Amino acid sequence: MKRTVSFVVFLCCFMSVALQGIRAEFYGSLPTGLLVLEKKYPYYVFVPPDYSREKSWPLLILLGDRGDEPKELIGPWTDWAKSRGLLVTAVPNLVPERENPKAADDWLLQIKQDLTQQYRIDRRRVLLVGFGSGAHYSAYLAMNYPGEFSAAVLIQGSWDGPFANLMRPVSDKEEQVSFFLAADPQAENSTAVEKQVVNLEEKGYRIVRAPLESDKEFSGLRDQMMEWFDQESQLQAAARQTPGKGWKNRIEKIIEDFFEI
Repeated sequence: MKRTVSFVVFLCCFMSVALQGIRAEFYGSLPTGLLVLEKKYPYYVFVPPDYSREKSWPLLILLGDRGDEPKELIGPWTDWAKSRGLLVTAVPNLVPERENPKAADDWLLQIKQDLTQQYRIDRRRVLLVGFGSGAHYSAYLAMNYPGEFSAAVLIQGSWDGPFANLMRPVSDKEEQVSFFLAADPQAENSTAVEKQVVNLEEKGYRIVRAPLESDKEFSGLRDQMMEWFDQESQLQAAARQTPGKGWKNRIEKIIEDFFEI
């Protein structure tokens, strides 16, 4: 009996030390500034110099047009992210033009997982920002993996594209991802895109439209999209705090709070 009790005490002590080691590895002192990760398909991450484990940080994932270099894509965002208190990552566009993008999906979701393990990311504030074909892919990701992202910004691209037939809208409004659509109203596919917007809105999706010409300065729109994202985050937080949301939300809240320790 004494041996059994001693073993249980030893096991509890061991698990306590192990958990402390894991948390130190996740949220310890980590590099800040502009970092390049992975050798085969390099992607870039900007971590504000005042990063601290004392709070959770929003994450922006930038998906460029096909052929865009991640380093060039993230460059204009670093000072802005620093002033806003955000982590930003820019990844290469590895999405095939016509084939099923599942392999690219897995690769990008693994990057997101790695970042959330290394840095204290607010899992409720992960924003996709796509450009051109990257916007179309962002629309696909937000539709098919709503649990992974909080919202999506589509710039000069939309649901209209080669992966339109693969997109799976969800009927549960609590699981739907909101969209910020910035597009040229004079574009050739504007009518088709508007039909898609109306169709999604009828299903319950919240979509904000912002006119954007190809030569328009993006800095003002960037602030506008961030204000929208802040408002969406507040709406989602209020919905989670509303009584009577059911056991699913309560369990998700318990799990998220555990990993935020």
